[in-house]
Amino acid sequence: MNRHRMVQALTLVAVLPMTAAAASSNVKTESVASVSQPMYQDVRIGDPRTGARSVDLDFHRGTGNLFAAVSWPDGWSLNISTDGGATWQETYFYASASEISMRVGGDFAWVAYAPSVAPTQLRMRRFLASTGAPDATYNYHLVTNLFPANVVDVAMTANADSGDSGVYVACIGSDLTPYFFWDDLVGTTFEAFHPPGTTAEGDLDVTMNPGTSSGFFLFMSFEGSGLVKVFRLHLFGGWDTSIAYTLDGNNHYTAISANQDTVSVVVEGDYTNGNGITHLVNTNAGENGQWLGDVIYTPPTPTAPEAAGADISLRSPAGSLVTYQLEEGAFDGVYHRVRQEHGQDSWESPVAFNEVDPAAQEQTTVEWLDIGCGGSYGMVYVSGGDFVPYFDLITPWEVFCDGFESGSMSDWSSTVP
Repeated sequence: MNRHRMVQALTLVAVLPMTAAAASSNVKTESVASVSQPMYQDVRIGDPRTGARSVDLDFHRGTGNLFAAVSWPDGWSLNISTDGGATWQETYFYASASEISMRVGGDFAWVAYAPSVAPTQLRMRRFLASTGAPDATYNYHLVTNLFPANVVDVAMTANADSGDSGVYVACIGSDLTPYFFWDDLVGTTFEAFHPPGTTAEGDLDVTMNPGTSSGFFLFMSFEGSGLVKVFRLHLFGGWDTSIAYTLDGNNHYTAISANQDTVSVVVEGDYTNGNGITHLVNTNAGENGQWLGDVIYTPPTPTAPEAAGADISLRSPAGSLVTYQLEEGAFDGVYHRVRQEHGQDSWESPVAFNEVDPAAQEQTTVEWLDIGCGGSYGMVYVSGGDFVPYFDLITPWEVFCDGFESGSMSDWSSTVP
């Protein structure tokens, strides 16, 4: 198999922005041809609802149940799959349009949300991981009230992969301030521990890095003043600024993931022939000045399709996976690329996995799901027109599980080339 190393050092600064031209010139722009053959069966989440605005995906280790929280125009829903994603059932609907985020911690799926009926409030609900039913005793708890500012973005994470003892929620206010709170699995007294700054504008994401040796255990990314800004939090200290890197793509989505002391961010980039996907990686727990960049996709010609909506997961101990979409014409492709190992190894060839035309310029979702004999990746994209979320499951890197591929889901799992 031919592999092309595309890693080149980037000059990244903690505070001062880079120009768009300087940022683009520091990332090697090697084009990657698209692969147009879908490989996986798509399963609809939330039928018959339409108009999905965002999707969060996670799993519960004890039961293997999968959860998807979906934001809709008139509210948000929690959905459960007890059969590895082959079918989905809605277990709860909250009838108020909301900014939301969901993660599994302990024996609960936790949903942080800011309802349109009370937009200054950041609230938390939780659901039984065994059934997806709401915890009626818990009801909801107020994490914070940002009044007079409104909550404009929400992101959650949990330490289910290492310790399984707490939940962590961040938000951005309309006052451009990033906020951060944590609590144990009782989830009734969230302690505030906010990053510095008042230039947070949206596109928030947070992640933990199980197995850290540095003491930095949580990372946050968001858009601020045309930059992707990354902060890191030390277990026994404060927040550090990790990078500030120019955002110059069509959409300023930021996605961040980490494993041990490797941290990765994917963003859109404006390359010579149009919109592509840039990957930034740091193998020293986000230490400023030690980030490298490579290209997930860049259009090889002026008429080639442009890319959008990347997401990344390093949660698997085996490696990394990126998802994104390409604007290919009447039918657009949604792709994944895998990397066997974290850090700076080469990416495998892109593989298309969608059977439905995706919505243009929308963000994709990927999450490592440690279920089955070898673990799997779950991937979600939103269709064009009716904005319906579709789920795909893959088993990575030639893992073969007797009784899984040979069962009723024979068309589901495929090995990654």
